Amino acid sequence: MNRNKIKTLDISKIKQQVTHIYDVLEWIKAVAYNQKKIKKVEQGIDTDIYDIDVLQAKRQKLLDDTELSEFLPLAEKKSRLIELHDLMGVHSAIAFDQKKTDEVRLKSAHLMEDLNNEYKALTAEYEKAVLEIEPEFRNQFEKLYQMIIDGTDIITIKNALNTFQRMQDGRISMNQALNAGIDYEEARGAPEGLLDCMLPCPRVKNGGKSKSKSKSRKKN
Repeated sequence: MNRNKIKTLDISKIKQQVTHIYDVLEWIKAVAYNQKKIKKVEQGIDTDIYDIDVLQAKRQKLLDDTELSEFLPLAEKKSRLIELHDLMGVHSAIAFDQKKTDEVRLKSAHLMEDLNNEYKALTAEYEKAVLEIEPEFRNQFEKLYQMIIDGTDIITIKNALNTFQRMQDGRISMNQALNAGIDYEEARGAPEGLLDCMLPCPRVKNGGKSKSKSKSRKKN
């Protein structure tokens, strides 16, 4: 069996799965940040910037999306993570404020520890749940899925898929595909090894850097 034989992938289907993951993540983010604004206005903060009726109408519109509303529990987790992040920022500033009393600073330091523990635990829960948005895609491309969760933009992901499609169709070789992927990683700041997620064998490492990347840089 030829280990270097390129596995055939349904690129069109994979693009649909990737688009769905991004759509869900964007919806979750929109719901979570909308909720943050609503809470601020209800607390009397930023009332000159946001209108509570407009914010609530936007929330209702988001929740009316029946294809995405099933992910509301994830949006609520995201909302809590945003809240915890903000609270940690507040108490961090207090804990390191030399103008505050030792008692006040110590109290904030303890609160920060509790908030940080909750943040870590909830982040783990959230990321595990996000991986269930497209379980079939996760099973096939777990590393690529993680890159999406970590913030790699959809254009970068789809460029890698298009490159793989050209290689799969025989229009370019595997080495050309790898070099194209490396150049794109450097130009757009994409994660190293993006294209490798779809290849039968990873790049050969040489001193912590791929041989393909070393050759690519000598040409520049």
